[in-house]
Order: sequence, then structure tokens, then C-alpha cells
Amino acid sequence: MRIRTKRWLSVVVGLVFALGVVLSALPVAAAKKPVVIGTAISLTGKRAKSGLLTLRGYKMWQKDINAKGGAPGPQGGDQDL
Repeated sequence: MRIRTKRWLSVVVGLVFALGVVLSALPVAAAKKPVVIGTAISLTGKRAKSGLLTLRGYKMWQKDINAKGGAPGPQGGDQDL
């Protein structure tokens, strides 16, 4: 390779590396997305009645937590469930 091409390539690689370092240091923009909590409950079949009651309990719990400001987030802020 010619010296000019090597210099240009090293500048591009350096800029890409610097951009990666800067972007990794920024706070995550998705920090205010709701926390998703999953569970397996029966909504059909023999166990549908207890599953629907469980779902109702989870919905009440979610409403109560969000009314109090949400759950503690990873950076100390509250997040909706």
C-alpha cells in the first residue's frame, strides 16, 4: 500500500474507534422504556379461573407500583412496569 492510503486508513480506523468509545460512554437512550416482567399463567382450560385471578392480581400490583412512581431503575430513576 502507498503511504497516503495507509495514513487515510489509519485515520478512518481511529475515528471509528473514537466514535465507539464516545457512544459507549453515553447513557442509554432506552432507559425510560417500561420494564417488562413475564410470567406463565393459564388463561384457558381447567386452570383458567385461578389464572385469571392471578392476572388480575398482577394488574393491581402494576397499577399500585406505577401510582407510587414506578420501580427503581438501573440508574436510580423510577421506571413504569
